[in-house]
Amino acid sequence: MIRIFNLCALREKPIALLSIFCFCFSFTFGQQRLDISGKVMDNQNNQAISGAIVHVKGTDNGTSTNAEGSFSIKALSDDTLVINCIGYLNRQIPVNGLTLINVNLSKDSKVLNELVVTALGITKQERSVGYALQTINNQQLVTAPDPNLVNDLDGKVAGVDITNGGAGVGSTSRIVIRGENSFSGSNQPLFVVDGVPINNETYFNDAIENSSNQGTWAEVDWGNGAAEINPHDISQVTVLKGAAAAALYGSRAANGAIVLTTKKGTNQDGTMGISFTSTTTFQTPLRLPRLQNEYGAGNGKQPYEFVDGGQSFENNIPNYGHKFDPGYDVVQFNSPAGPYQAGDLVERSLHPGIQVTPTPWTGHADHFKKFLQTGITTTNNLAFGGATDKGSYRMSFSNTYNKGILPNTDLIRYTVALRASHHFNDHLTSNFFINYINSGSDNRPNIGYGSESVMYTFFGVYGMPMNIDINSLKKMWQTGATNVQQFRYWKNHDNPYVTLYDNTNSFNKNRVIGNANMKYDFTSHLSLMLRTGVDLYGDHREGHRAFSTVRFPSGGFRTDNVNYLENNTDFLLNYNKQVSSDFNLNISGGGNRFVQNITYIRNIANTLITPGLYNFSNAQSELPTLLVKDNKVMYSLYAFGDFSYRDKLFLSVTGRNDWSSTLPKGSNSYFYPSASLSAIISDMVELPRTISFLKLRLSAAQVGKDADPYSINNTYLTNTPFGNYPLTTANNVLANSRLKPSKTTSTEAGIDIRFLGDRIGLDATIYNSDTKDEVVQLPIPVSSGYTNAYVNGGEINNKGIEFVLSLRPFQPAKANGFSWDMNFNFSHNVGKVVSLPDGIQTYKYAQITQYDRYYRAIQYNAVVGERLGNMYGNGFVRDSKGAIVYKNGVPEITTSQNMLLGNYNPDFILGWYNELSWKNFSLDFTWDWHQGGKFYSYTELGVLNGGMSIETLPGRETGIIGKGVMMDGSGKYGPNNVKVDAATYYLGYYNANNNEVFMYNASYLKLREVRIGYTFHHLFRGLSGSDLNVSLIGRNLLEFTQNKDVDPETLALRGQQILPGVEFLSLPSTRSMGISVGVNF
Repeated sequence: MIRIFNLCALREKPIALLSIFCFCFSFTFGQQRLDISGKVMDNQNNQAISGAIVHVKGTDNGTSTNAEGSFSIKALSDDTLVINCIGYLNRQIPVNGLTLINVNLSKDSKVLNELVVTALGITKQERSVGYALQTINNQQLVTAPDPNLVNDLDGKVAGVDITNGGAGVGSTSRIVIRGENSFSGSNQPLFVVDGVPINNETYFNDAIENSSNQGTWAEVDWGNGAAEINPHDISQVTVLKGAAAAALYGSRAANGAIVLTTKKGTNQDGTMGISFTSTTTFQTPLRLPRLQNEYGAGNGKQPYEFVDGGQSFENNIPNYGHKFDPGYDVVQFNSPAGPYQAGDLVERSLHPGIQVTPTPWTGHADHFKKFLQTGITTTNNLAFGGATDKGSYRMSFSNTYNKGILPNTDLIRYTVALRASHHFNDHLTSNFFINYINSGSDNRPNIGYGSESVMYTFFGVYGMPMNIDINSLKKMWQTGATNVQQFRYWKNHDNPYVTLYDNTNSFNKNRVIGNANMKYDFTSHLSLMLRTGVDLYGDHREGHRAFSTVRFPSGGFRTDNVNYLENNTDFLLNYNKQVSSDFNLNISGGGNRFVQNITYIRNIANTLITPGLYNFSNAQSELPTLLVKDNKVMYSLYAFGDFSYRDKLFLSVTGRNDWSSTLPKGSNSYFYPSASLSAIISDMVELPRTISFLKLRLSAAQVGKDADPYSINNTYLTNTPFGNYPLTTANNVLANSRLKPSKTTSTEAGIDIRFLGDRIGLDATIYNSDTKDEVVQLPIPVSSGYTNAYVNGGEINNKGIEFVLSLRPFQPAKANGFSWDMNFNFSHNVGKVVSLPDGIQTYKYAQITQYDRYYRAIQYNAVVGERLGNMYGNGFVRDSKGAIVYKNGVPEITTSQNMLLGNYNPDFILGWYNELSWKNFSLDFTWDWHQGGKFYSYTELGVLNGGMSIETLPGRETGIIGKGVMMDGSGKYGPNNVKVDAATYYLGYYNANNNEVFMYNASYLKLREVRIGYTFHHLFRGLSGSDLNVSLIGRNLLEFTQNKDVDPETLALRGQQILPGVEFLSLPSTRSMGISVGVNF
């Protein structure tokens, strides 16, 4: 019986209060605290377990066992000891007055038989796998979710190099596993959902590269396919790295595979199976160019003033003009002209007597910062599901809305997903998954170099001068000429607000990803699985160009329609039998039919009749419709066998044969095998007690790869008619009817060792990969009627090492409920060009340049014996000691374009992922370190050459003598002593022909993501499993790198190529911070 005392009444009764205190004191200390000791042993082999946690239940009193498994602890006679260790089942033992307690722990079968998803969606015991793979769970995936699923893997997987895109939210991200094995291919891995491949490629519009001519449309980044997958629908991601891991997926997995397993419905006690998550984040620029605010437009020779925006002294000039002075007045585009402004050229032409009043010459170096806005990204996800012994279901709805940091840019995405399974009887089961995705945008920004891009307007060569007041440009149109003539400062620049509000690139994409399978168990040993999957989308895109646009004086309109269909249908017959108490046999055979159909239709009108009316009935002239069809079919048969001995030694062999429609008859069939071995040494021999697990693995594999569609037959294009005659021309790449498949052969060896009850783990892999007979496009004489021809040839070798170090320095029972799990993911890869076709020594497989100025190009050259990823171009002329050679006070620049500028690949990548928790608090964060590599910056070219950068301030008033040497008149080099004015020096030193000076170290360290949260448990009465989590989240919060103006993590898009190593006037990377709320009930 419990009595409740009235403490207020005891104030008047001190003797009674003292009596109660003495009673409690004597009761507490009357219990004897025992000194308890003992050992914790493995129940199977009777070995001591070190690092096991022993604590008194319901208290913070705890300790851990030493190397001999011994422990000592103080406890009361009626306490209970709780013993736990990673990899073992927990035990609770009442003290009952005992002072010696020895404990035997049994290994946790769930840990021993931990399952991983491998090729074809097949699950295997992790201990049986003889090649490297890595798994990311949902918690790791959605720490601080990015709108692009690929970016959520950053820093979390060894051997994986991810580069975020440079076109804002929704842009394409590049992912490469274990280096590049192709000169001209995407080098990106295959993405798979529930065992069925999907498309991750970015299909770009047909665009004319390297041109500033009227009627040329610049590139737009529409985003990669995997970006559209909702991470909240994914239970885990498995990265299959080597050829052995991905061999069963065939040609498309030659670069590895990313396997996504969707969530199933579950029956969770204490909940209704409903979850809702809402996340809102705010984006601001991670870094911006540092601009000077002391000098405005001018070429250093002739004073600047606005006339009509087209004169030589006012158009496309740098910032070497007069120093800013509020007392110095200049005619500028926004200077008043009666009731108008100087830039109102239409009205001024109608009123020629109007005089323009000069205005103060002041700086506006913050024009770009003011032009930007704070981005907002909001994601909501609702899911519900359940399960019974007959099946399960899970359905989810989500939407993502992004407002970009550029005005009038956005991305909207809606998804609906359903996964269901049903057990018809003891023999027949089925699984079904369907995902509908609608993505759209009112405007995706143009990218790259040229007037179509606002980044070019601000930071191209001769970008927006420092004297331009961005607020004046909000006017957009000249007075009396709305939608006809822009209000602007130069004729060669579009008003940036017109670019974003009127020259839009919109799209609406409807996509369905789905798969279904049925499995029939004939017996407990024999089963048959039938499966089919589809990835289907229609993407409608529109481009609008306003009148007076630099490239479209009379406006423009285009539509691009991309229709994509991919179907995979496969079967798998499996036989699994325990042959004896020692041997287990698992043999499977199956086949796959892969069909891919891509249809691209483009219509363009580059001149319109009426401003602002965007349809083809308003076209002055319309270009012929471009219709491109890429169809591909592949049939495959495969078989594999898994053999195990005493659950300690595992051998797996596979074989696959593909028949591809993109290769000629006689060469379209190709076979490739693989074999892997896994040995659990810790179960074979007695190891030191500190080693809790040791596994060795070895694998070898070969993967074939076919060619692109229509590489073996010449195709033709319909062009603009010649007069009244239709005009058809041949493709400029000569097909080759004798192509054969390329093949990648790889070997790898690895070790998985764990210490102190798995509190420390190290997984290390060394690998070698050779790709031969790569299909490339070699230049051929123009007299042939073609520019390039498809040929087989070339060999690429990749060697590398990977380390995954997992640590758990704190466990909850020992550290007052505090736990800390961390993973270090390290990778180092070197790819080299071993040989090239026809014995050539150098092959240029890509280049990036300003318009058609190829003499300034950054060239991607494959050179025999050199690393793949080397970039070449021009640089400083130097003497034998490396000093820069000057002539007439400015550096001399090479013209051969064969200077090695650097390699874009990092020397190593290190990711550090952390999960910390204490009671209801949690903290997750990831650091991402890329060390080494080089990149070229077009933004730096613009701000340095154009005198916009703070780096161009020294010597403005005094002149500059460059550090270097010059010819002294006797044929020898002596110190340069020629002083020149700042404009002459900086325009010469930061010459656009000089690629070397704009190369920077690509190393960076980023705080990639952070999540700080608190969870409220038992949120609803009667629902014990309900909870509410509130978290602060952030992405890219900190960055440490050499360049202080731009982010080295960037990509360039040219045609259908995604090229690293060049910052091609990319949008600023963003820092993202916000809040996430999740509830489960």
